[in-house]
Amino acid sequence: MIEFSVANRVGVVRLNRPPAHLLDRPLLERLRSAIDQAMADARIQLVLLRGDDRLFSGGADVELFHGIRTDADAVKLSRDFQDAFRRIEDSPKPVVAALAGPVVGGALELALACHGRIASTGARFSMPEVHLGINPGAGGTVRLPRLIGLRPALEMLLTGASIDAPTALARGLIDAIAEPDDWLATAESQWCSFPSADEPAERFADEAARQRLAQRRSSRRIDRLGSESDRQAAWKWAEQHLARIRPELIAPREITETVRRGVEESSEAGFRAEGTAFARCMATAAAQDKIYLFMARKAADKPRRFGPATTDPAGNSADVAAPPPRRIERAVVVGLGTMGAGIAQALAEAGIEVVGIDPSADAVEAARGRIAQSWQRRRSQGKLDPQRHDELLGRLLLTVAAEPDSPCDLLIEAVIEEAALKREVLARAERAVAPDGIVATNTSTINLDDLTPALQRPDRFLGLHFFHPAQSMPLVEVIPHRGTTEQVAAAAIALAKQLRKTPIVAANREGFVVNRLFIPYLKEAFWLLHEGAAAEEIDRAMTDFGFAMGPLQLIDMSGLDILVKTDCVMRLAFPDHGPLPPVAARLVDHHLLGQKTGGGVYRYEPGDRTPRPNPAAEQIIAAVRRDCPCGAAVSPSEMADRLILRLAVEAFRALDEQLVGRPGDLDVAMVLGTGLADFRGGILRHAQRRGLAAVLRQLTAWEQSHGRRFAPPASLRIAVEGNEFERAALNHLWRQYLQEGPN
Repeated sequence: MIEFSVANRVGVVRLNRPPAHLLDRPLLERLRSAIDQAMADARIQLVLLRGDDRLFSGGADVELFHGIRTDADAVKLSRDFQDAFRRIEDSPKPVVAALAGPVVGGALELALACHGRIASTGARFSMPEVHLGINPGAGGTVRLPRLIGLRPALEMLLTGASIDAPTALARGLIDAIAEPDDWLATAESQWCSFPSADEPAERFADEAARQRLAQRRSSRRIDRLGSESDRQAAWKWAEQHLARIRPELIAPREITETVRRGVEESSEAGFRAEGTAFARCMATAAAQDKIYLFMARKAADKPRRFGPATTDPAGNSADVAAPPPRRIERAVVVGLGTMGAGIAQALAEAGIEVVGIDPSADAVEAARGRIAQSWQRRRSQGKLDPQRHDELLGRLLLTVAAEPDSPCDLLIEAVIEEAALKREVLARAERAVAPDGIVATNTSTINLDDLTPALQRPDRFLGLHFFHPAQSMPLVEVIPHRGTTEQVAAAAIALAKQLRKTPIVAANREGFVVNRLFIPYLKEAFWLLHEGAAAEEIDRAMTDFGFAMGPLQLIDMSGLDILVKTDCVMRLAFPDHGPLPPVAARLVDHHLLGQKTGGGVYRYEPGDRTPRPNPAAEQIIAAVRRDCPCGAAVSPSEMADRLILRLAVEAFRALDEQLVGRPGDLDVAMVLGTGLADFRGGILRHAQRRGLAAVLRQLTAWEQSHGRRFAPPASLRIAVEGNEFERAALNHLWRQYLQEGPN
C-alpha cells in the first residue's frame, strides 16, 4: 500500500495500491507512518511522494461514500483527510509530490498539501468533485486559491475543468516539469541542499530553514490572493456562474461559500466550512444520484464473462479469464452517412487506421467535409495541435466503393436501417475481414438474428450501436447474439474503451436498451401533442425535468421519418407499445421530416438549428385533432409524469427480460444515450426516489385511461405488494434493483 525507501538524502514514499492508488483511511494511516519515519530519520532532508510513472493517484476512493449515513459521518471523513494532509504540510522537512497522469480531486488536494510539486509533461490537474454534486473536502478549497489565485481557482472548482502541466506551471500550481527518470534529481536540486562535510544535517532544523519551509505551506500563503478589486471581480464571476446552475445542485454555491470563508476569514475557517459543506452536499438527492451513476458507470466498464463458466478436470467451476482481446489496428466503415462518418472519425481519433467507403460520391464528399470541419474547428480552438491534426488526416481514407478491397481487423456496417440492405452489405464486406477479425452492425433496432444468415462466420458478428454524434457521444451498446464468441464480445468492449466510451452490454432484442425505452417516450410526446398540448410546453416540461433537449425538438433533429421506420420494427416486437399517433405519420406525409427538410414539428432557418413555431405543422396537427379527437390537453406536470413513467414502465419490462447485466446499466444507458441529467440518477433510480408504490398506483390509473402501454408488469406489483417469498422469487436484476435503492 505504501513503499518507503531512501535514496541519498531523500526519503521516497511511493503510493502502491494498484491500479489507481486510490486514497482511503488505511492508506492515509500508512502514509502518516511513512512520513513520521522520514521525519525521524536524520539522514533524510527531503521526502519525495509519488505513485508510479503513469499515475500519482486516482484520488479518494468513492467507496468511502458508502460509509456515510449521517452528517457527522461526512464531517468526520472530511476531517480525517484534512488531518492527514495537514500532517504533511506541517512536517519539519520538505515533502515534494511527483505527479503523473490525471491528478484529480483528492489526489490534487494531497499534492497541494506538499511543499513542492513536480509533474511529468502529460500530467493534467482538476477538481471534478462538482460533477459528483459535492465539494472538495480535504483542503482543496483553502489551498488552491492561495497557490494559483482566486479567479483561476474558482474556475477549476466550479467547472471541474482540467489544466495541463505547462498551464499549471505558469499559474504556480506546480514548481517544475520533469519526466519520472528525473524526478529525484529535480527534487534534490530544488529542495535539498546538502550540507558540507563539516556542516551537520541538523542545520535543516534551524530558524532560517523553518522560515523557508513555512513559506511553502500553501494554506498560510496570501501572496497570490490578489488585491481587493481582483477578489471582487472573482466573486462577481462566481455569482454569474452560479446564476446558471439548477437549484437541485447545491455544490457550486457551497464551494463558493467555502472558498470565501477561507479567503476572507482564515484557512481554519475554510477547513471547517469544507466539512459542513460536504455534509450538506452528501445529504442531497442530486449528489447521491450522481455518485450512484458514477459507480454504475464504473461497474459497466468492468470486464465480464459472456459464455458459460469453465470447469477444472474434477468438474468444479473454474472462472478462467478469457484470452486478452485482440487490439484493433485497421477498420473499415461501410456507409458514410452522418452516423458512419462519425464512427470513422471516432476510430481515427482512437489511433486506428480507418477506411470509410460508400458507393455514393456525394456521401463520401459530405463525410469528408464534416470530419474536416470538426477537426479544423478544434484546431482553431487550440484543442488539436497541428501535428496531431496531420496524424488524424493520415489515418483516415474515405473512398467511393461498394466493398473493402483489403483485409481489416474490424468491419462496421453503418448503412440505413433496412434489414435487406444490411444483409447484402454484410455478405459482400465480410470477405475483407481477417479470420480473427470482427464484423459489426450499427443497427439501432433490428434483431441480429435477422442479419446473421448473410454471414459465413456468424460467431465473429455482433452489434455495436453508436449514438449521434458518434464521435462525441459517450455510449456504445455492445450486442452479442447467441452465437457470438466470448472473445469477440470482449474485444468489442475493449474497443469501446479505446474509443473512450462507456460500453453497455445489451441482450439481442429489438431496440436493445436506449431505443427500447426511448421510442415509447417519443411516441408518448406525440400522444400529448395529439391531445392538444403545445409542442413548446411538452419540450419545456422535459428540459425542466432535466433532459438536455425536449422530445419533439430531438426527433426533429433525428428525423420524423426515422421514428416512423423504427416504430414499424418496434411495434411488431412489442405490441403493447401501441400505435404511433397519427400526427407523426401525417407530418411525414407532408415531408415535414425535421431539420433536414427545414421543418418538422418546428421550423428552421437555413444553417440555424433554433426551433421556431411552424405554422404548416400546426395546421396539420389541428386537422388531425379534428379528424381523430383524443382526450384533452394536460398540465405541464402531468406531461412530465406521463413521459417519465412511460420510460419507467419500459425499464421495468427490461428488468423482466434481463436485457442488461446490472440494473444500473439501464440508468447509465439512459443518461449517456439520451441527455438525461445525471442528477436524476436515471429512470430506475428516479422511480425508486418517487416510491414504487406511488409509481404502481399511477401506472394502474393510466392503464385504465390510456391503455396497455402503461400496464405495470407483474414484477412491479410483487415488488410493492408481494410477500418476502414472492420478492425472493423475482429474477436477480429485480432483487438487485430493490436492494440498491436510495437510503
